[in-house]
Amino acid sequence: MNYDEFHFLRPEWLIILPFILGLIYLFKKQLLSPGDWFNLVEPELIPYVLSRHQIQENKFKWWLITIVMILTLVALAGPTWERLDQPAYRMEQSLVIALDLSRSMNAQDVKPDRITRARLKILDILKLRRSAQVALIVYSANAFTVTPLTTDSETIASLVGSLDTGIMPSRGSYPAAAIDKAVLLLKQASAVNGEVLLVTDGGSTSAAIASAKRLKEAGFRLSVLGVGSLNGAPIPQEDGGFITDRNGQIALAKLGMEDLSELTRIGGGRYASLTNDNQDIDSLLSARVVSSSESDQTLVTDHWNEFGPWLLLFIVPITSLAFRRGWIF
Repeated sequence: MNYDEFHFLRPEWLIILPFILGLIYLFKKQLLSPGDWFNLVEPELIPYVLSRHQIQENKFKWWLITIVMILTLVALAGPTWERLDQPAYRMEQSLVIALDLSRSMNAQDVKPDRITRARLKILDILKLRRSAQVALIVYSANAFTVTPLTTDSETIASLVGSLDTGIMPSRGSYPAAAIDKAVLLLKQASAVNGEVLLVTDGGSTSAAIASAKRLKEAGFRLSVLGVGSLNGAPIPQEDGGFITDRNGQIALAKLGMEDLSELTRIGGGRYASLTNDNQDIDSLLSARVVSSSESDQTLVTDHWNEFGPWLLLFIVPITSLAFRRGWIF
């Protein structure tokens, strides 16, 4: 509690105080109500003409009215001296998460499989960016919007568990479609500072590079979370067995780390491979917890705990006396 920071949130209400006090003075002197006994009777005779109860009640009444009006104006002015604690997060950036739902995400080189680990990472990201704008899209050969940019991370999290490679109507991995869809969402939301995060195991093409260039030119950045291993793993089929290549050999889906790193370089973002801890997320997300070593200006807020409403505890009981007949007018 720092009383050195005492101030009023709406000090303009205090400008009215002299006018209110002036009106109270005029009413007290009965200048706005002719015919009052106090103006007709000589001051020396007032104690003999009017009862002592009338005189004391009149003085008491005007004192109460003055106190009530002063307290009311002070309450409206919003006295405060206590700054409210605010979450120390930098959440200026809008983030579009693009999840790859091609069949290679079913590979099991990371346990239990790539798609499951990718979903868990997305849930971790949503927890860290609880107050920021996040959108979610899925893609294979085409890209589809799951949720537009929203701060309702709980709704997005409830949908993540239902995302599976089997829901996609087409096969393949075409990140260019995801990047273009993400840019469209950012522009529709009029986002000034935005970032696109691809959660994928590869699939970079010349079309993806061109889309990354357009994204950067639009003022956004492209980052990638690589899911999988360099050694790769077979891609299981729904009816059993594994996907084979043209020669009938079991195809190994390897993490395209080099291509994805080059894609993020062109898109102006960062690349990180999936880890068992939050090291990958910490290196990717631009919005992070503010450390104590950063400028104090990042922690300053304009939110104050207003104490004006507490004055109502004094104002209401006093103003209830005004309902007595003839007490004011």
